[in-house]
Amino acid sequence: MFKSTFFLGLFLISSLCFSYSVTAQGLKSDYLYTIEIDVDTALNIGSAPAGNRIFFKALGGNFKGSKLNGKVLPTGGDYALKLDSANLKLEVRLILRTDDGALIYNTYTGFIHDNPDGSRYWRVSFLFETSSKKYNWLNHSIAIGVGKGVQGKAIYDVYLIQ
Repeated sequence: MFKSTFFLGLFLISSLCFSYSVTAQGLKSDYLYTIEIDVDTALNIGSAPAGNRIFFKALGGNFKGSKLNGKVLPTGGDYALKLDSANLKLEVRLILRTDDGALIYNTYTGFIHDNPDGSRYWRVSFLFETSSKKYNWLNHSIAIGVGKGVQGKAIYDVYLIQ
């Protein structure tokens, strides 16, 4: 009796699992802005337990888009961690000032990976904090950036995930 009850229960559970269909929600994005961050020469802190820590101070910059425009204030920077010869983990903190005076605390993390073919994968995820009522929507938004480096600058095209 125990065997038949066990197998009946197992059959019912597996039937439920396979008959319940889950549809993944597709991600959609909208272009938010392009940000150009002027960075200082790397300050190599050196090998630490987590890896080789490198700091890039943010010297300023700007961001331009259809919903947001302004300046990157000369505060914060990138507390990067060089994991190995091909991988750099980014940990960035910035303060943005919009053209209409709102302050936005911006953090982002991600990776730069140098591929064997010479191409570079540079992706980050942005989070925002602000007390501005106009930009309150940023407080519950996530954005993804596609980055590149140009002499003395980190440049990202930033897309708001819907």
